Amino acid sequence: MGSGRPLHCHRCICRGGRNACPSCATSWDAPILCRRRRAHCCVCRSLRRPCCVWRAGLTRHPSGRLRRRLTPALAVKSMQINFYMADEDRRAFHDYLFSRGAYLAPDRWSTQNIPLVKTHSDDLNGSRKLKIFKSDLFPESHFQDPAWVTWHAPTEKFVVHGPGIEYLVSFTDANNIHRGRLYMGLVSPSSFVSLGQSLTGAYAQHQESYRALENFYKSCVRYIRKNYRKDSAGFYHGEASDTALTSSELVKVQA
Repeated sequence: MGSGRPLHCHRCICRGGRNACPSCATSWDAPILCRRRRAHCCVCRSLRRPCCVWRAGLTRHPSGRLRRRLTPALAVKSMQINFYMADEDRRAFHDYLFSRGAYLAPDRWSTQNIPLVKTHSDDLNGSRKLKIFKSDLFPESHFQDPAWVTWHAPTEKFVVHGPGIEYLVSFTDANNIHRGRLYMGLVSPSSFVSLGQSLTGAYAQHQESYRALENFYKSCVRYIRKNYRKDSAGFYHGEASDTALTSSELVKVQA
């Protein structure tokens, strides 16, 4: 009954090749793969604890029987876009963010009073790793709440736990232009729950907020794709960054 091709167990902790569910010994004729390309059993109850953020649904087996399968339900997606920006490009992009009710904050900070960037005049002392927050989804007042701002011992800095889009700033120095990135792969409905609070019901309670943030991320991506040039490697170049590269000997750096 098995496909004859080694398949992975439906559990993350098991990577051994097999063509039968280790929990109920059911063989797979047409296993369903999650985003991590691991097969899930379509019969036993163990599929209720899948290896990624999927939920159980019903589908029809080729034999005609109804079986459970895993369907995407607000899964944590690896959503990112990479780009190069010169000063003029970055200023225009920040204007776009501010005009839509967003603000910036450093990913980590040495004191509990984490600065917020709402205008071009705000200074972050050269911080490059930022997060983009929406005021209507994560109010600035949360930065004064110890449930959201905690001490991170390994880096000896304070960190904010909240639904923020990761933003690696692209910048130029004397010799190089450094790649930037927007990344939303670590945000989920649970990001709207502060530390110490129960995650029970987080999906249902914060589903709309997550979708609103996801739509905002997509609007930022559309802005970059519309106004920037895409190179053969899939990176986007702002007009000012292209000018800087052609008029000088700057080298593109992906770090």
